[in-house]
Amino acid sequence: MLVTGLSEGLPSGEPSGADTFARYRYQAKLTLIHWLGTLTDDGPTVVYAEHIEDILLEYPDRLVFIQVKTRAQTAGTWTAVGICSDGGGVDSLARAYAVANVRPCTFELHLEGPTSSSSGTATFVEDCTKAGSTLRTQVRHLLTGALGNDATDDKVEDFLSRLRIRPH
Repeated sequence: MLVTGLSEGLPSGEPSGADTFARYRYQAKLTLIHWLGTLTDDGPTVVYAEHIEDILLEYPDRLVFIQVKTRAQTAGTWTAVGICSDGGGVDSLARAYAVANVRPCTFELHLEGPTSSSSGTATFVEDCTKAGSTLRTQVRHLLTGALGNDATDDKVEDFLSRLRIRPH
C-alpha cells in the first residue's frame, strides 16, 4: 500500500542546504564532463573525485589537479586578490603543489561565473606568471603555509607557471 501526503505541511527546511547542494552539483557536473573525456583518445585515462583536490585528472604523461569554486550569481565577479586569498581556491592548489610538485603536473582553478575585467585580474587569469607584486606576495604566503617553510622565488615562479585559472 502506497502512503502519500505524509510530508504535506512540513516546513521547507534551511535554504543553505540547497545552496550547498547546488555547489556540489556543479562540481559533480564538471567531474562527469571530465570523466566523459576518458572516452576520447586525448582525454584523461583516470578521473578521481575528492583525491587531494576536488578533481584529479591522470593522463599518461601528467596530472591535472583541479579546485572547483562556486558562488551565488549575486556575489559578483571573481578577482585575482580574492582567489589568491585564504579560501579563494589558490590556497588549496598550493597545498596540492606541496605534495605533487616533483611530478609532471598542472594546477587549475575552475570558477563558476566570470572574473573581474580589471587589468590586474584579467592579466593574472590570462597568464599567472604575469602576477603583480601584491599577488606574488599572497601566493608566496600561501605556498609558505603549504610547504611548511619559506617559499623561494623559484618555488613561486614554478607554481605560477603551472597554475591555470578557468572562469565560467
